[in-house]
Amino acid sequence: MGARLALIYALEYGSEVENLILESGSVGIESDAERQARKESDDQLALAIEDNDRHWFATKWSEISIFDSQSQLSPIVHDKLFQRRAHNSPYALAATLRGSGQGVMPYVGHRLQELSMPSLYISGALDTKYTTIGRDVFGKLPSFNHVIVDGAGHNVHIEKPQIFERAVLDFLQKKG
Repeated sequence: MGARLALIYALEYGSEVENLILESGSVGIESDAERQARKESDDQLALAIEDNDRHWFATKWSEISIFDSQSQLSPIVHDKLFQRRAHNSPYALAATLRGSGQGVMPYVGHRLQELSMPSLYISGALDTKYTTIGRDVFGKLPSFNHVIVDGAGHNVHIEKPQIFERAVLDFLQKKG
C-alpha cells in the first residue's frame, strides 16, 4: 500500500518529489468491474476485522500467500512481524481498507509517463506478481531502474534488508 500511495503522491505533486523509490507496488486495478469487486471483498474483510480481534487479523494477514517467502525468516523476526501486525487497532485497519484499499484507489497506469524524477522499483524474485509489474510496467519507463532481489518475496526490506539498503543507497548515490 505504501508504494501505491507514494506513486499517487508523486503523480499529483511531482515537483515536490526529487527521487521516487517503490517497493513491490502496483498502478492499481484498471477495470472498473474488477476494482468494484475488490472493494466489496475489502469491505467484507473490514467487517471481519471489526468482528474479530487484532490477533485474528495478524494471523490471517501472515497467512496470505504473498507472504509465503517470510517462512525463511528467523523466529525472532516472525514474532516481531506478528506483534507489529497485532498491535494495530481493528477499527483503524478496517478504516484503512475502506479508505485506501485497492478497490478504492485510482488506477494510474495511464499516467506513468508524467513521472520524470529518477525512480527505483525494488521487488523480490519470489514475488512473481510484483516482479512482473516491475518489469512490464515500471521497467519500460526511462526514469525507472528495476532491482530484483533473489531469495526475497513481497517485503524485500524485511526479508533481505542489507540488499534492500544497498539498492537504495546505490540509487541515491548515482543520483547525486
